[in-house]
Amino acid sequence: MEIDKVRENYLRRWAGRLGMLLKKSRGRLWSIDNQGGYMIVDPAGSTILHGDKYELTIDDVERILTESELALKTA
Repeated sequence: MEIDKVRENYLRRWAGRLGMLLKKSRGRLWSIDNQGGYMIVDPAGSTILHGDKYELTIDDVERILTESELALKTA
């Protein structure tokens, strides 16, 4: 559990450096609109960039941030 929290905090900081916000579901029960995972949001416009139903896993978040960073470096 401790390692997951450390990794989550690292990904939050990484998302912040890329101009994104990482949100974690606070819902206690799984539903079709809240699947208990993560969402990546644009804080400026509060628009959902990835995971509109909190369906991202922590591995998905890391993959998306890696792809986003590579896209910024090559642009």
